[in-house]
Amino acid sequence: MDERLKRELDDLAQRFGWSPRCLQEVHEALEREDEDAPTRPLAPPPTGRRELWASTLFDEPTEELTAGITPDPEAVRLRERALDALAQADALLVRAEALRAQAADQREEADALLARVAPQAPEDEKAPGWAKEDEAEHLEQEADLAELAYVERLRAVLNIVDDLPEAHRRLAAFYQRRHALAEQRRDRRAAARSEALLRTHDRGVYAAWLRGDGALSLNSEPEGAEVRLFRYHLRNRRLVAEPWRVPGHTPIHDLRLPMGSYRLELRAPGRDIVQYPVFIERGAEWPVTPPGAAEPDPVWLPPAGTVGAGEIYVPAGWFLAGGDPQAYQGLPRRWLWVDGFVIQRHPVTHADYIAFLDDLVARGREDDALRWAPRERGGTFGQEGRVLYGRRKDGGFRLIRHGDEEPWRPDWPVTMVSWHAALAYARWLAGKTRAPWRLPAELEWEKAARGVDGRTLPWGDFVDPSWCNLRHSAIGTPSPVTIDRFPVDASPFGVRGLAGNASDWCADVFHEEGPPLDGDRVGPPEAGPPDVRRAMRGGSWLNDARRCRVAYRLGLPPAMRYADVSFRLVRPIVPEVTSATARR
Repeated sequence: MDERLKRELDDLAQRFGWSPRCLQEVHEALEREDEDAPTRPLAPPPTGRRELWASTLFDEPTEELTAGITPDPEAVRLRERALDALAQADALLVRAEALRAQAADQREEADALLARVAPQAPEDEKAPGWAKEDEAEHLEQEADLAELAYVERLRAVLNIVDDLPEAHRRLAAFYQRRHALAEQRRDRRAAARSEALLRTHDRGVYAAWLRGDGALSLNSEPEGAEVRLFRYHLRNRRLVAEPWRVPGHTPIHDLRLPMGSYRLELRAPGRDIVQYPVFIERGAEWPVTPPGAAEPDPVWLPPAGTVGAGEIYVPAGWFLAGGDPQAYQGLPRRWLWVDGFVIQRHPVTHADYIAFLDDLVARGREDDALRWAPRERGGTFGQEGRVLYGRRKDGGFRLIRHGDEEPWRPDWPVTMVSWHAALAYARWLAGKTRAPWRLPAELEWEKAARGVDGRTLPWGDFVDPSWCNLRHSAIGTPSPVTIDRFPVDASPFGVRGLAGNASDWCADVFHEEGPPLDGDRVGPPEAGPPDVRRAMRGGSWLNDARRCRVAYRLGLPPAMRYADVSFRLVRPIVPEVTSATARR
């Protein structure tokens, strides 16, 4: 491959954000073409004008092809005209990229301005931020038009010189980028359109990209675990894991897999079974190395009994966070590493919570029990209303009917408890079990809810009210239901009730831009002052379908109680290295 072509490809890679691996594959594909060129049978001498033009359109025609042929002056003139038009098209793309960069700056400034203004503030205080948003919108429209002109100019070039390689190369690069963005957005229609256009203009450079195969390499601790592989397929609008193949035992080295979403099941004697989701992106290898580390991390299988009944182990690893434009206050798409943890399969129930309150009463902490008991809201913000549990003769608590409402059931998620009450329950359970139970960080919650592949719901990308408990799920009056009522509302790890029934309090101080991160690693949740807003995740029986998306975020006052907000707990889990696997 000549240096001029290499420079041109490097420039396209920088413009379209190709990964180093993608650029390397393009270079290798072209080098293979160069190596294969001498073995190709030579075409007969061109006889017609079109064939003669074609013989002069290559960057560097071979000596065999050009021997004894005098290029047609008209073909040379057309080629020069086409190359001039290419230069003009390149300028349009540069302009589009500059406009998008300016638009991003304007949106960032707008966000900063509006973040300092209270939602109820008058419009004149919001006007500077709105002006920035309007300017960003104008710049993005200008960028769209510049890109449209770029594509039209390249198509016009192909009308000047049919099948000009430089024009096809640019169009293929443009549509490859569009295709990648559409797949990131999980926009199947846009992805199909971009793929069709890419195939039209690709001349073999993107063959590996279009095949989409990726690779999986991983080890386990202990080594030698049996691996069963399941692939997710779309069935009745849900992603369903179906047996794919049995790779054997760990370690797995460079297992080639079609792009897509998978779940590995790892088994070893004396160890808990581990569910390990994997997402093979187009032409990529599944990442297993933690941020800042030099060596890959093995998948740790906890000793049998480490994960108790009603608990789910979420192994350490990467997952796709955010990236859902329809999720309220959602975060940008980003790969993040989350250390391993155990999460409760279901939210805390009334039965669980009454056991907590009864224990406080039994230990002489009546005031604390009344403080943390579910209560009505008072007439003033933050004021406490009446306790919503009844009392037994022995001083304990019980469920009672509230007017004409359906009576609460022991296996409903506990609600009408504040963030502080959830924290008190976590401290109580940690002391009782000698395990470090706490509220989840909101990004721990998100990984437990969606797995690793960026799906918008625990089961896929389409919502139906019969699959989770939403406002429109009930025939009569909406209400909470038992925690096992909607089996479809389950994540790839098996965590239940994350899209509906009751939302979950999270530990974090709520930041609209997202929680603080340690690079690409999700750290412990930020403590913060006791009265700042706290993150809430998940849909509920009061919500419509828009709010059951796993990237949906909301910040709530921690002292408030809500009829549709519950909680569940997590505990960190530290792998015990019993072999040299992790040190290899």
